[in-house]
Amino acid sequence: MVCGSTFMWIKIALREVDPFMLVFFRVLFAGIGLGIYFLFTRRKFNPRYWWVYAFIGFFNVALPFTLISWAENYISSGMAAILNSTVPIFTMLLASVFYKEDKFSASRGFALLTGFIGVLILSYTKLDVNAEFHTLGIIAMLVAACGYGASTVFARRVGHFVTPEDHSFGQILAALVFITPAMFATNSPLELPGKPATWMGFIWLGVVVSFIASVLWFRLIYDIGPSRASMMIYMFPLVGVLLGIAFLGEQISWQIVAGGTLILTSIYMVNTKKTRTK
Repeated sequence: MVCGSTFMWIKIALREVDPFMLVFFRVLFAGIGLGIYFLFTRRKFNPRYWWVYAFIGFFNVALPFTLISWAENYISSGMAAILNSTVPIFTMLLASVFYKEDKFSASRGFALLTGFIGVLILSYTKLDVNAEFHTLGIIAMLVAACGYGASTVFARRVGHFVTPEDHSFGQILAALVFITPAMFATNSPLELPGKPATWMGFIWLGVVVSFIASVLWFRLIYDIGPSRASMMIYMFPLVGVLLGIAFLGEQISWQIVAGGTLILTSIYMVNTKKTRTK
């Protein structure tokens, strides 16, 4: 539910700021939250693995955050949530190359296919838009999903010497290095947003989604593997559509019921013993 609301808050913030400023403040608030977390828990951040943080910070934060924010200038938040659900496709394919326990099997493929069909059903009424840059927005979302998939597999690969907390803090610090110059270059002279809703979006995206959820996300990757963890992303379009109904007055349809059911079914299948590779 928390991560599924990401796309709605991005859309709200984009009413006043450009993608680079949005991502900057999102990452900044996440960094502040993680810094306070490390301070109060008396954790020590290990900067030794800066190259890990740089990779994750670019492909899991700076690049996808910017692409998604840019894409939502041209596609709906619901469409963004739907396209983001392609992450498990990239993750499962990459994980099958690097991890024996994530070997691609018929059962995993069936679970993946079931979830993807659910995504297609949800997107059925959302693909008939011919707005300018609409296609580029879709491509940007798919590139972002590929970046998420690559960084998820990489995070598991280096998980034996980098903790989930260090991963979270390190990627945010690295992302700030990448995004700060771009933000100032595209916002000169700098004018801060004035709408409370925009700042609420920054805080929600930074503290709740990029701080709290990211720590839990890396822990999930380490505990159950990248393929099964990434399947949780199939919840995003369902949440995105439901938020549209609740806050934007959209009507429920058979696509929502059928697609949502298939998505939930795929998550159940991939988390049962039958879908685990022995």
